Amino acid sequence: EGLAPRPCRTANNRGTCSGAETCMGVAGWVCDAKTPTVEECNYDDDNCNGQIDEGFIDSQGRYVQSEHCGGCGSDCMKLIPHITQTACVIDASGQASCRAVACERNYFPYQDGLVCLALPATLCHPCTADADCVGPGSRCLYLGHGEKTCGRDCAPGSPYGTDCPAGYVKKV
Repeated sequence: EGLAPRPCRTANNRGTCSGAETCMGVAGWVCDAKTPTVEECNYDDDNCNGQIDEGFIDSQGRYVQSEHCGGCGSDCMKLIPHITQTACVIDASGQASCRAVACERNYFPYQDGLVCLALPATLCHPCTADADCVGPGSRCLYLGHGEKTCGRDCAPGSPYGTDCPAGYVKKV
């Protein structure tokens, strides 16, 4: 009783953690230093080296991995439905956010990759500008006699496939 806590350490091959050792009566002196562990993304210094989440952050302290985009556990593959390939990007304000690089079949990255959108069926819809024909590579085509209608991309690599619909030809 009345004994002041004294410094103590717990060490292993992962690091050394410091704490205070306190006399706990019958239990004797007990050190409250945690045991060093492999660094995890959890906002804690697991290996007691003075750095938090090293290996999960960039040189500016931002979480930029697709599995931890913007923070621990923010997994881009789980945040954007229908995604098959992701990127964690830094926006103009310096914030990390998930982007779709590739989507499941019949989906495409939309709004700079914020979502994977189902391929729309706008073929033959009336239009006045390309923006009316949502879909990768879709264009508003002039048919003559003042008529315009949506056409779609059927070039190699198109998410719609390379077969042009009946009545359409590949534009070279």
